[in-house]
Amino acid sequence: MNLRDCIQETIKNNIDIFFNVRKKQLDYWRHWSNSGGKIIVFGAALMGEKICTCLEELGVEVGFLCDNDSNKWGTEFLTPQNRRIAVVSPQKACGDGNNVFCFIAAGAQFLDEIKRQLVENNVKNIFSELYPDFYLEAMTLFLNMDKEDVLQKTNDLLNMFEDEESLKVIWCHLKEIFGIKEDGGELSKIDFESLCIQPQYFFDGGKYLGKQEIMVDCGAYIGDTISSLVEDIRYDDYREYVCFELDKQNYKELRAVVDKMPERTASRIKTFNCGVGRNREWIRYNYNGGNSSVMNNGKLMGEIIPLDEMFCEKQVTFLKMDIEGSEQEALSGAVSLIRNKKPICAICIYHSIQDLFEIPMLLKRFVPEYSMIVRHHSTEWCDTVCYAKTTIESNS
Repeated sequence: MNLRDCIQETIKNNIDIFFNVRKKQLDYWRHWSNSGGKIIVFGAALMGEKICTCLEELGVEVGFLCDNDSNKWGTEFLTPQNRRIAVVSPQKACGDGNNVFCFIAAGAQFLDEIKRQLVENNVKNIFSELYPDFYLEAMTLFLNMDKEDVLQKTNDLLNMFEDEESLKVIWCHLKEIFGIKEDGGELSKIDFESLCIQPQYFFDGGKYLGKQEIMVDCGAYIGDTISSLVEDIRYDDYREYVCFELDKQNYKELRAVVDKMPERTASRIKTFNCGVGRNREWIRYNYNGGNSSVMNNGKLMGEIIPLDEMFCEKQVTFLKMDIEGSEQEALSGAVSLIRNKKPICAICIYHSIQDLFEIPMLLKRFVPEYSMIVRHHSTEWCDTVCYAKTTIESNS
């Protein structure tokens, strides 16, 4: 049995378990909420808002968001269902703890600390999956679908790719999404750590780049990608490199990196302190640990522009996006650019489950002749990128 068939068969054999376990959990949470128990989410950043949104979509009412950052107390999160959830201190959210069920919305490095804090507040009912936002997103996406439709959606994704490396990366995501525990077979040997390659965006020395005209970097952060291009692979065959960075502090550091580069390099790099999206508009966002994420209740304001507007007559030959879950919006604002110029694309697909399934198909819809691969650039869930090129080598 080839790898694709093996993955499809494994998911098919586990789909009933996924549905049964998740439906039992959902019934329990709904019963808890409807019988006087209180649902809270610990962590009032992007993950916390995503968990609240998913729970509300699943019919589970969240009582409070809480956070150890006192600057967030007294604010509110407005859900897509137009319900306001107050952000309060952990002590206020927990109360006596006995009737509280808590979802922890934090990274792995904070889990043990937050669990201890909850136990000190007598909270014994804790949901602390490593990726709770993805766990709940999978429930919102799939529980309202027929099992056969879920299997077909998964097969459609797998069938987008021919090379085994891409299938392996997708498998690692799928087993997390569907909670599949391997049985010691061949699939058990495949994990994110074994698939991790560097540098991100320019693996294999960037040999696939060829000669470039305009390279566009969406989510330029503090200059890590352009530094990788210039310093790690020493690529220099481009006419112009354009950076977009939404956050002001990140942009300041990005400019400092560019300004220190040799004149021949720096003179070809243009930087813009704005983000990219579907339309030209001002949006709210939050800055969290270096990342800037669009949030309804964000405290910061930033400008968003569509790439089609800026590059309608320009020869863009490379397009990279790592913009914290706003990739689909940005691609919608770059349809003409991609269809007409057919640039090499390097688009992050790990920020949401929808991105994993939808972005490859979106690129293929824009440019049917694209060949695509998926590569992974960390030892955990994050940093999975879909690469599209009209003449890409599948064994790169």
